[in-house]
Amino acid sequence: MKKSFRTLRGKLSIIALSYSFGTSVFLTIASFLFMRSYITENLINSSTSTLKLIAETIELDIKSIRQFEHWCSVSGEFSDIGNQQSQQANLQLYEKLIGEVRTLRAAPFIKRIIISNQESNRFIQHTSASSSPVTRYNIEKLKALSDESFSCFCYDPFLPKNENCIIPLTIKIYDKNGKQNGSWGYIAIDSAIILSRFADFQTDDVVFITLGNRTYKLKNGMLSKGMTSELLQLKQIVTCPIPEGKITLSISLSHLIFKRLRDFFIHLLLLFGIGLCLLGFGIKETLAKIVTVPVSKLQKQLDRVAAGSFAPNPGIEWDDEFGDIGRGLNNLSKSVSSLMISRVEDEKKRQQLEYKVLQNQINPHFLYNTLNSIKWMATIQNAVGIAEMVTSLARLLKNISKTSNSLVSLSEELSLLEDYFVILQYRYGGAITMIKDIDTDITDALIPRFTLQPLLENAIFHGIEPTGNAGSITLSIHKLSTGIIEIHLTDNGRGMDAEQIKEILYQDENDGQKNKSGSGLFKSMGILNVQKRIKYEYGSQYGVSIVSEKNKYTTVKIDIPYKKGGENTDV
Repeated sequence: MKKSFRTLRGKLSIIALSYSFGTSVFLTIASFLFMRSYITENLINSSTSTLKLIAETIELDIKSIRQFEHWCSVSGEFSDIGNQQSQQANLQLYEKLIGEVRTLRAAPFIKRIIISNQESNRFIQHTSASSSPVTRYNIEKLKALSDESFSCFCYDPFLPKNENCIIPLTIKIYDKNGKQNGSWGYIAIDSAIILSRFADFQTDDVVFITLGNRTYKLKNGMLSKGMTSELLQLKQIVTCPIPEGKITLSISLSHLIFKRLRDFFIHLLLLFGIGLCLLGFGIKETLAKIVTVPVSKLQKQLDRVAAGSFAPNPGIEWDDEFGDIGRGLNNLSKSVSSLMISRVEDEKKRQQLEYKVLQNQINPHFLYNTLNSIKWMATIQNAVGIAEMVTSLARLLKNISKTSNSLVSLSEELSLLEDYFVILQYRYGGAITMIKDIDTDITDALIPRFTLQPLLENAIFHGIEPTGNAGSITLSIHKLSTGIIEIHLTDNGRGMDAEQIKEILYQDENDGQKNKSGSGLFKSMGILNVQKRIKYEYGSQYGVSIVSEKNKYTTVKIDIPYKKGGENTDV
């Protein structure tokens, strides 16, 4: 089978698709460059607007917390926290504190509020989550965060690590006269006040948050420390400051732009791919009408000629160059057909001459009359065995001489075989037996003359006789459901190896005498001759095969089609 790209259709298709592909690549590159500029500008504008909206929301929350911080610092309500205050007074301060918190816009983000005196032995606390107890002995932990006021993300020392991180905010407490007496306050702001605003961002987006002098990176919902230098090296970045908290929000658009460009490029490739497929389909259909159909018909006609059908096909004689080729092919088929018919007739004549030569070699009429006389003499002298043997030989010679037809009925062939076996049985003193298993309803089937006798000779002379022992032969003939007649002839002689089987079935007729019986009646009609005549008569799918095992058995199998007398036997 030819490779598709070497056919005329394949070459034309490759040329057309190559030009189409080149055009598609150019248009793809141009579209990509244009869309890269458009997508970049569009994303920057949309991201800037989104970031500004987020920054404004965060700024409003931070302002409300700053206002609460200012109230705690300068209202003077918490400047007198100390030992001299009663528990009732502290409870009133706590309720006032809670009342202010509830009015805050950012109240959901306040996780803890602590206001303490200078000695940290008197304080009030409000928390929105369960935590470790705050005592005068551990409250000092919060003083370490005084330098980090609203400039970092960290963990509340009284909350478990699995809680969200917080933004610490420390408060200086003044009295009503504006003096500071050492009291201080602490507010733990949930980091969600900033981080939750980016919950709906894509996973490929990278957000940088700058608190004071610290830079943090938010990606896939995970917060980690970032480098200011890393932020400066990024391209396609959108930045928005929040003056109220000295916060700067930045979004890197590199991944998002890449993703948008990738999606666009994939869709563009799919579009052009579909276009190329449609173009290829159009080219295929056009070539099918102009080139492929005529070439295909010419190829089919060539295949028919190669298979042995030489009938002209008028359907390939078009009014173009392909039609000239078709007319030439039809003329060639006619010439080859005439030559084949002539050769077949010559071969049939040759076969008939070969049969006549075989008959003449034996001189059957003279021998038949002589043997008939010997038979009567043996009968008169009461020599029954001689009479039976001579009778079989006479019938055998009579059957050989009476017709020159190449095909006979199976019953005639079996009768000939039976007479021949009687002679051989007397020759070997009854040491050879033959068992027959034959379907009685196929005895009218046609079989080439002298098909079974060479098999019997080969079994006796080359299989059983060399062993020096008595032997048995089994002949079975059955018709299969496929209409094939299977003939098996098996002997229990010395068997043969694969090399001997090959010599018997495939050696040239001029090469030695290995497959011919040395002392049989049908000396020139060996198994190879049977093989060739069957294939000539019925076709190469029929013939002889041999299965054998050394010193055990040999089975010769023949396959022929079932044909009754009078049916057409041409293959």
